[in-house]
Amino acid sequence: MLTKLWITATTLIITSCCFAQDYMIRNTLRLDETRAFVSLQYGRNSFGCGFITAAGIMEAQLPIEGVPLGMAKSGTKNVLFFYSESEKYTSPTKIVHAALIEVGKRKIIKDNIIYRNPGKNDIELTVIRDAVDNFISILVRNTDYNPGMGGFGGNAEVKRQKTTGMVNVTIDKTLIPKEKEIKSIAFDGDYIHACGGNNGNLFICTSIDGQLIAERFDSIGTLKGKIPVALSLKRKSRVQQVLQYDSLSTNCLNMAVAYLDEEKHDFVQLFRFDFNSMKSFSSEKVVLNKDYVRGLQDRSENKKLKNFSEIYNLRPVQILESGDKIILVKEINIEEMDKNVASHRKSGSIISVFTKDLKLLKENAIDKWCLLYLFNFPAITAFAKNENLYIVTTESRGLASFRTILYNMNLSTGEIVKTGEIEKEESGFNWVTMPGLIMWFRDRYVVPFTNGVDFFSLSLKTSLVTQKYK
Repeated sequence: MLTKLWITATTLIITSCCFAQDYMIRNTLRLDETRAFVSLQYGRNSFGCGFITAAGIMEAQLPIEGVPLGMAKSGTKNVLFFYSESEKYTSPTKIVHAALIEVGKRKIIKDNIIYRNPGKNDIELTVIRDAVDNFISILVRNTDYNPGMGGFGGNAEVKRQKTTGMVNVTIDKTLIPKEKEIKSIAFDGDYIHACGGNNGNLFICTSIDGQLIAERFDSIGTLKGKIPVALSLKRKSRVQQVLQYDSLSTNCLNMAVAYLDEEKHDFVQLFRFDFNSMKSFSSEKVVLNKDYVRGLQDRSENKKLKNFSEIYNLRPVQILESGDKIILVKEINIEEMDKNVASHRKSGSIISVFTKDLKLLKENAIDKWCLLYLFNFPAITAFAKNENLYIVTTESRGLASFRTILYNMNLSTGEIVKTGEIEKEESGFNWVTMPGLIMWFRDRYVVPFTNGVDFFSLSLKTSLVTQKYK
């Protein structure tokens, strides 16, 4: 998940900037208003984790003998880090570890194996967390795909989507695991995704027989309810989604889905499942075509959109909640292969604001363009704070040259303005910000800039820049 970048001047206040260090951040978890926990990559097959303060300082790094799988809070004093023992890339994950890390001392106090793959097929693991990122469980889904038996492209995706087994793994304070079989409708349909909620609840979403079905399981794995909504998918087509538990409501899910229907029309649609009323809501179904772009230009602050010609490749990136509003961030994503070189184009983005029953309030476009080679990641992220939406994008300036742009959207009026750019002290090419890895705190946020070079070995460097909200 990276690229190449160099950045320019900003209208925001830079409060600190640290020198480049030899790592790349893979994922982040805010622990409190003073620090975040991060997973790290040092080289092609070298990983670890660490702690970064709100001042943009790496406090400590811990090497891990394996590949990171996820992380979660464990009370107020500890954090859990999950990883698999290193395997050949053609092999499925076989052994999963949990490491218990004491935040105060920044050290691993216990490590234990919590799951062993009993077969030769791929497994999909999802760390299930509650609304404030506390650990609930790990959902392990067994698939029909065996890497050792070959199979590529669409056939492999179909086999990966098929569910042949599903267990929910919980662990106690001593990291002793306990498995509970989950009897989900996903066995009969196409599993899409899962997430956690309050009181140890587990939510699973599945596409089956022209419907999208959300199931709710309690903390001991008992089915407590399911809600359907119409979703007509083209047979064997891939679904791209974002699933978010509504942290401002109880027992409510928001899910954005990019899909191709039976008539081969492209859509991005937002769904809401309310397990209090046992009702579902859907945003308006609008075909992604030239007519949609024309209407978007009329509604948007930007009346001349240049980077929306491939609107059918629009994908959901992020769902946020703010008061009585739901915000959906989308981006055009095109992946291409030319002479064995993969490229990833991130074009125009759309910010849509809805009511809780998914009536569209405001929609704005950000006319941007970004071309990535070495890594692939969404080139936009957003953070809601006091009726303001802070938006950060990575945009191309030229070959291997990028800039990080800041926007602010007023959620009350819908107005969106560009407020500046972020720069780092160390200039040069091949530096990039992955917006989704920005660490947001109460009065500031930490922006990682990473430099990646991949020749005979993978070389990674990261520099952290701290910004105050404006």
